Amino acid sequence: MLWSLNARPVGAAWAWVALGACGLGTLLMSAAAFVDPGTPVMANYIPMLDSASFRAGLLVFAAGTVVLVLRSLFAAPRVGQAPGGADALRFGINASVVAAAVALLAFGWSWAVVPADLPARAYYEILYWGGGHALWAGWCWRRPAVPACG
Repeated sequence: MLWSLNARPVGAAWAWVALGACGLGTLLMSAAAFVDPGTPVMANYIPMLDSASFRAGLLVFAAGTVVLVLRSLFAAPRVGQAPGGADALRFGINASVVAAAVALLAFGWSWAVVPADLPARAYYEILYWGGGHALWAGWCWRRPAVPACG
């Protein structure tokens, strides 16, 4: 929501496409528990149901996220030379979009190179490790007092 509120008014239709894809992906992942439950895999960062329906929903959600991140990068407003409060907030929001883009690149790279014949728990641990760390590092940067971030 903050990325969309922060964006310049260009490519707004892509934000709606992203919302629709993320909503559909969420519905597919939720329905998977009832129509194709699969085996639960408690991997770090993204707990999984090892089923085709859940993976399909996750891919649709990821596609929506990619669309929103690309739109947010394209529509990011400029930050001034001597930023005040509003520009500092805008900078932080823009930086969070970059962090999300780095995480998506890490997820995509892992998906391309991790051997699919590993046991499910090992596969998903490795698959989500890099992107999960990129997201976690961005979260911890603002919370150094949290024990898990130390």
